[in-house]
Amino acid sequence: MDIKNKSITVLGLGKSGFAAAKLARKMGANVFVSDSSYNDATKKNKDTLTSIGIEVEIGRHSDNVYKNKHLIILSPGIPPDIPILRKAKEENIKVVSEIEFASWFSLAKIIAITGTNGKTTTTILIKNMLKEAGYNAIVAGNIGTALSEKVESLSESDIIVAEISSFQLETIHKFRPFISLVLNITPDHLDRYKNMANYTRAKSLIFKNQTAKNFTILNYDDPIVSKFENTTKAHVSFFSRKIQTCNAFIKNGKIFIGSDAKDKEVCGINELRIKSAHNLENMLAAICAASIFKINPVIIKTSLAKFIGLPHKTEFVNKINNVTFINDSKATNVDAAKAAIKNTQSPIILIMGGKHKGSSYAYLEQVIRNKVRHLILMGESKDIIKKDIGELVPITYVYSMDDAVEEAFSLANPNDTILLSPACSSFDMFQNYIERGNLFKNAVNTLKSRIEHA
Repeated sequence: MDIKNKSITVLGLGKSGFAAAKLARKMGANVFVSDSSYNDATKKNKDTLTSIGIEVEIGRHSDNVYKNKHLIILSPGIPPDIPILRKAKEENIKVVSEIEFASWFSLAKIIAITGTNGKTTTTILIKNMLKEAGYNAIVAGNIGTALSEKVESLSESDIIVAEISSFQLETIHKFRPFISLVLNITPDHLDRYKNMANYTRAKSLIFKNQTAKNFTILNYDDPIVSKFENTTKAHVSFFSRKIQTCNAFIKNGKIFIGSDAKDKEVCGINELRIKSAHNLENMLAAICAASIFKINPVIIKTSLAKFIGLPHKTEFVNKINNVTFINDSKATNVDAAKAAIKNTQSPIILIMGGKHKGSSYAYLEQVIRNKVRHLILMGESKDIIKKDIGELVPITYVYSMDDAVEEAFSLANPNDTILLSPACSSFDMFQNYIERGNLFKNAVNTLKSRIEHA
């Protein structure tokens, strides 16, 4: 799309907005950027953009956001119904997401992955398989680098593997990935969506513009996701841990690629380093994507065998006096936390809490009853969690990550696991889940050093 000499606003000055503003400027647009925050990060980004001729306001959203503008590019963290955007819509100003905008300038094929949980793992798995097969594949979107930062430098032979959130999908118009992939849908972001139906609809937008020339990969085992087969126009591939007629499935402890001619064995589950149920689903989803590119099962097996998991996702941190510490900071919703608790074999001291996202923590009642000895709560959601969980297990409140680690260790018995699996986002106390996880790891390693040198 030609945006030369068009007046464009970028709303939000984080990673996505910053990259979109630079891309729009490079494409010849007159760019204005607005961010309601006023902090060191926005000031730094403002200085950088101002130096290349982009007008920036921070600390407010003035009427300049929509006055005499042709287009507004929306960063994913900003809801599309804030007052300034309602005014823009009254003026018939088109509002698009950053991934929509970036896709206008992409020659590369896009594989877009969404779902409540497993997006990052599946994105990395697909990228690894493509790389192993000799493709130039890069990761972008809601992980690592904004799509706007990458698209212009890529060719038709390149592949973008993009993690896409529901927020990013809310304001797409023409975004059409070569492959769309929906992993699962469970309660999340109910602070932003009125109900599960609205959240599900946002996820389903990932394939709304696809045609019969495109592909949609769906989880057959998820009752919400499997129904999308009836609404996508793309060719559908299914993956399943339970049904052996899908395009990727498990049978007798082995992973297979399904085909009309003959099922092809990829590997045995015992050959994998990571083999929890949710990670097996992520692998099956990635295999479906790889098979669309006709990647040899031997190459897929090699890639899977190398995979050791991701930081902040049930990540082993350390062991102190036979107490194991696991960092699952990336568990930002109740379903992710449930999986981590369920897959931990030893008794658990569980560290939970953060910014509440609207879901009920009563969803965790059974796994907490079965696995958790003591619950340590922190962040703004701690009272809500306590109310939802009741008196299943003893509860302690803490007010910092250092205190959480110290308190957990004081309560632990030999062979216990101290698990950080918050079931909440991190934005009440931390910049993101990465900072939260790193502070947990730092606190654990500091504790070990102090004990060893005591």
